[in-house]
Amino acid sequence: MMELHILRHTKPDFPVNTCYGQTDYPVAATFVDEVKEVRENIASDYDAIISSPLQRCTQLADTLFPDQKIIQPQAMEYHFGDWEGRSWDEIDRHEFDYWMEGYIHRPAPAGESLEIFFQRIKQLFETLYRQYKDQKILLVAHAGVARCGWVWVLDLPLSSFLNIDVSYGELCGFRIAEHKTQHRVLFKYPINKISEPLPSSFTT
Repeated sequence: MMELHILRHTKPDFPVNTCYGQTDYPVAATFVDEVKEVRENIASDYDAIISSPLQRCTQLADTLFPDQKIIQPQAMEYHFGDWEGRSWDEIDRHEFDYWMEGYIHRPAPAGESLEIFFQRIKQLFETLYRQYKDQKILLVAHAGVARCGWVWVLDLPLSSFLNIDVSYGELCGFRIAEHKTQHRVLFKYPINKISEPLPSSFTT
């Protein structure tokens, strides 16, 4: 069995109310203090450190485990396409509502649907299992990636995706087995209570 720990990045430095997934924002000024909290719960005996290529993840991986990270582009966050880096208030309301009515199967303009995103991350988990079976690895990534972990391991419907809260700097652990029925949740450490607010439409 593989032990997979997923660490969400710390708070990035981005404009309030901004739509971002794969937009490459740097870490916030609070990074040093946040890392201190992350260190309290992170293990030190990983066999591999895998990181999303976005700098909010690579900087955290490098700070915790200097010169050990392996960049994995497949671990990037959900892609919002043409909405990336724009204020939620600037996005056409009819376009947004149309997407929200079927976001599981309907992509954001020039982006990806939740279903496609989940398949991408699920394939990543399966690839990691083949490469690191019987090992303990850390994946430094994003809230969406962690949510995919919960959905996959617990066999949850994708409709539950946005109801899974993942705070900045949060660490969750899973035991991944050859047979899906043997996957297990190991722990969840809400190291940082701060989680970005979603647009009000997401709460419905």
